[in-house]
Amino acid sequence: MVDSLLNKPMVVIPHQRVAAAWLITVHIMQLLAMTFVASQNEWDDIALLIVLIISTIMQSRYRRRSLASMFCKDNGVLAKSNSFRFSGRTPMLGAVQRIGKGKNWSWMDDILAPCYRREVWARELSIDEEDQDVNTWDGKQVVEARGLTEEDMKWICLNTVLALRGAILIQSAVGGQGVECV
Repeated sequence: MVDSLLNKPMVVIPHQRVAAAWLITVHIMQLLAMTFVASQNEWDDIALLIVLIISTIMQSRYRRRSLASMFCKDNGVLAKSNSFRFSGRTPMLGAVQRIGKGKNWSWMDDILAPCYRREVWARELSIDEEDQDVNTWDGKQVVEARGLTEEDMKWICLNTVLALRGAILIQSAVGGQGVECV
């Protein structure tokens, strides 16, 4: 008996739209009544009511379109978003650095800890694009790196290839445009 009672709604509203319209109407009436009572003291409340009414009118007028999209449409601005997946943060950071063509790598110090292995990787990614073909790059071109283990060299090779390929994919998606960093 108790189970059947608990599985059923306790309050049933027969017509949802009627109830919603009633709640909106009562809300507006309450707001008007509160504003009327408060406005008996000063005119500030009436000014606030006017601002609320203007805000409601503007929201209902521009409900489907945001102001930002209207600005873009009026000024001929086209925004297109792309999504790229990387195997990790290191190739992603390398691709961003490669696209930016910057010489400063300190911006990623908080993300990727500076170490000798990263410095060697940075030198590999900083090689001119004409001297580095990602399709034939096999890691044999790695600059002389002293004190790195074979695992470090594999890390450098793998992340260099992934960063170069990521940069190529991103640049082809945005029409080959890169950003010169100063």
